[in-house]
Amino acid sequence: MALRSPAPCSPTAWRDSSFRWSRRANSSLLQILDADPRTHLASGRQQIRADGADEETAERLQIEPGAPVLRVDRVVYTKTGEPVEYLHQFYRPDRFSFRVHMERMSY
Repeated sequence: MALRSPAPCSPTAWRDSSFRWSRRANSSLLQILDADPRTHLASGRQQIRADGADEETAERLQIEPGAPVLRVDRVVYTKTGEPVEYLHQFYRPDRFSFRVHMERMSY
């Protein structure tokens, strides 16, 4: 997997010393934000699509530039609609698959 994740959108998160300390403790960004009572994670959008590897992605995944990859783009929002995570992940299709469980909710 090749990962590109810009800094979290919330400017207050980087100024908070507890956030900076927690980032060093092998926790995911969402785990850290979710543990903060000031942050209420509420929703997200994720898109999965086929793409061609650019130079950087190809190098990280040890494939040729232009080779097919699975690209995952995700944005996570707080209850107030503030985006707190932008994520771009790239996967080799010969080494990764997605499985989705779907369940109908009762009415």
